[in-house]
Amino acid sequence: MTSVAQNNPKAQFNIGQFYKNGLGVPQDYAKAMEWFMKAAAQAGYSIVPDAQVSIGDLYRNGLGVPKSEEKAKEWYTKAANLGNEMAKKNLKSLNQSSTKPEVK
Repeated sequence: MTSVAQNNPKAQFNIGQFYKNGLGVPQDYAKAMEWFMKAAAQAGYSIVPDAQVSIGDLYRNGLGVPKSEEKAKEWYTKAANLGNEMAKKNLKSLNQSSTKPEVK
C-alpha cells in the first residue's frame, strides 16, 4: 500500500479509513492514526480537513491513542479553520460538554 499512497493524501486518508473501520484489513486504530497523520501533513489538499477530523475523533474517543479532549480540540480547530463543518460541530459539542457542571 505504501508505494501507491506515497504523497497522495486522498489515498492515505482512505487507507486510514480502511484501518479505522476494518475494511479489508484487520481493524487497527493505531495504523489508522498513522495514515490520517500522513494525509493531514500535506497542506493544500481538500482531504486534509477530513483527515484532521478523523485524528480528532481518535483522540476524543481514545482509539489507538490515549484519550485527550485537548488534542481532539486541537485537531478539530485545525479542520474548522479550513472550513470543515463537522469539525465545527465537534468543537461545539466538546465545548458544551466541558462547561456543564459535574453532578454528584
